[in-house]
Amino acid sequence: MQQPADSGKQSAAAPRVVVVGGSGSIGLAVSANLGRDCDVLTLTRFEPPADGPANVTWRQCDLFAPDELDAHLSGRDVAVYLVHTRLPSARLDQAKCEDMDLIIADNVARAAARQGIRQILCLRGLVADDDPDAETRARRNEVVEALGAYGTPVTVLRASLVVAPGGSTVNLIAGLVDGARIVPVPRWANHPKQPIALPDLLRAIRECVLDPALAGGDYEIGGPVVTDWRGILRRAAELVKAHPRIVALRWCPRWLYAWWVRRRNPAAHPALARLLVADLEHDGVARANPLQTRIAEGALAPREAISPFLEDL
Repeated sequence: MQQPADSGKQSAAAPRVVVVGGSGSIGLAVSANLGRDCDVLTLTRFEPPADGPANVTWRQCDLFAPDELDAHLSGRDVAVYLVHTRLPSARLDQAKCEDMDLIIADNVARAAARQGIRQILCLRGLVADDDPDAETRARRNEVVEALGAYGTPVTVLRASLVVAPGGSTVNLIAGLVDGARIVPVPRWANHPKQPIALPDLLRAIRECVLDPALAGGDYEIGGPVVTDWRGILRRAAELVKAHPRIVALRWCPRWLYAWWVRRRNPAAHPALARLLVADLEHDGVARANPLQTRIAEGALAPREAISPFLEDL
């Protein structure tokens, strides 16, 4: 586990933070939470939300336009990178979502270097040691490498599943069990997972933004409960008051399971279903590190965090 070097004493002034890609459920929560102690500017590719946090300044920004990024990153201390191009774009391109992510990350990294950003913080998925596909492992680190390519220190938070009300993955999981009679669980999906509740993710991000000593580290984070895919589905079913029969499958091709996930969630972006199924093949437990130790005390179990928001699904 990479450990950051001490980068000096924290400035007395509140950090000036720019959240890049803040229109999703996690981005809204991160912006509002950091706005309590920081001067926060949140950039979105879409129209700024009319009911967004009052303590945050919103700007619409074309993340493919270097001049716009330069203007919005100017004078900022920390950039929080939350971009995931999983939604259809109006652009006439044939690129994969991963390729679009990489282009945007490179644009942000260049602008951050030009504008003197002191730290880029990004949220990524866990990279499993048991993944035999070296190409897949490298692909998952491409955005991190792109963000750090021009000299700005990059702080990486890695989580297997963020339990966030309204989050796309949480809704996807709820869609698998809600109204289903049978929910299959392939044998290859029996790997330990350590979901993290949104409030604990917010605490981790605040620690990294407000404490310069954490800058530049690569931290795996998770909640107090280690479970597996069957356990996640069972808890989701309980929360939406569903009673499916969860059936273990000795044999099930990955492509067939991905097809079933998409069939149960036809409105979900195909990339989201692919990522979910790919992650099921690997362990998702955070290894010990200083940031995980800080947020462990008082951490919420995923059920506590999400139950008030799923009752009406």
